[in-house]
Amino acid sequence: MLLTILLLAADVVAVTAFYITTRKKLGVPNNLSITYYEFEPKLRYFFPMVNVFLCLTGGSVWIYMTCHASEWGRMFIAVPIITCICMMLVAASFDYKRSKGLIRFHYAVAWIACLGIILWLNAVGWRIAWFGLTIMSGFLLAGMYTKTLKSSPLFWLEMSAFYSLSATLLVVTIFHVQI
Repeated sequence: MLLTILLLAADVVAVTAFYITTRKKLGVPNNLSITYYEFEPKLRYFFPMVNVFLCLTGGSVWIYMTCHASEWGRMFIAVPIITCICMMLVAASFDYKRSKGLIRFHYAVAWIACLGIILWLNAVGWRIAWFGLTIMSGFLLAGMYTKTLKSSPLFWLEMSAFYSLSATLLVVTIFHVQI
C-alpha cells in the first residue's frame, strides 16, 4: 500500500511539475501536446514523458482499482485500459504535425483519453466524484481568471482531467474509499 501511495503521489507531483513549468515557460498554451513544439529543445519531451509515467504508475493502480471496484464499477474496466492506451498513443505521436492524418489521430486519442477519465470519475468513482469535480472546477475558474478559457479550452480540460484522476486515485488509496 505504501508503494501505491508513493506512486500516486509521484503522479500528482509529475502533473504539478508539468503544469508549473508550462505556465512559467509558455503561459497558457492551446493544449498540452503543443508544448512539444513550443518548449525549448531540452523540455520538448516533458509532456510525452509525463504521459508515459502516468500510464505506467497510476494507470496500473487505476486498472487494479477498477477490477476491485463495486459490481457496477467493474463493468467499466475497459475505460482505464482504453484511456491508458490512448495516453500512450498520445505520447507516441508527440511529433504529430508531420501529417494531417497524424494530427487527426493524435487529437482523437487525446480526446478519448480525456473523456475516458471524466467518464470513469463520474461512473466508477461516483462516491468521490465531488472531489474530482472540485478539482475540475478549480481549473475552470483558473481559466476564467486568466481569461484563457475560451482560447485554450483543451489545455484546461486536459490539465483538470489528469489532476482530477491522479488526486482521486491518491485519495481513494489513502482513505480506503470504496469505489
